[in-house]
Amino acid sequence: MLGQILYGAPVAEKIREQIQAEMKALRVTPTLGIVSVGNDSDYHSYRGQVTTLAKSVSIKVRSVIFTARSPSEHVVLGAIQQWNDDSSVHGIIVMRPAGTLPIALLIDAVAQEKDVEGVSNSSLCELLIYSQYMHLAPPI
Repeated sequence: MLGQILYGAPVAEKIREQIQAEMKALRVTPTLGIVSVGNDSDYHSYRGQVTTLAKSVSIKVRSVIFTARSPSEHVVLGAIQQWNDDSSVHGIIVMRPAGTLPIALLIDAVAQEKDVEGVSNSSLCELLIYSQYMHLAPPI
């Protein structure tokens, strides 16, 4: 039996259509917060792609961009905490790299229920402890 070629564009379009239908059924427009630190052109491009995709499925995007090479940890963590406390922001992404700031500190500052990527320590621990689908195998 020969394999079948899977073309990604039609699959992605179908997923976008499903998400758009789900968004219309909601009584609120979801909002994504994006935190960026520094001026790295690669992640500025990625942030633009995330923004475009989110808007294409009716998700609002709010960005906070710290352009200083080394912003204060306190200032960046304060911005993340503001979005954690803001009920109109439903998810948060911390762009990497984060300049000179420790990325783990910034990611772990995101409230677990708003951790879009699922990469904070609390999200990963919950996945490992409670997931019926996660089975770790020892290295060979």
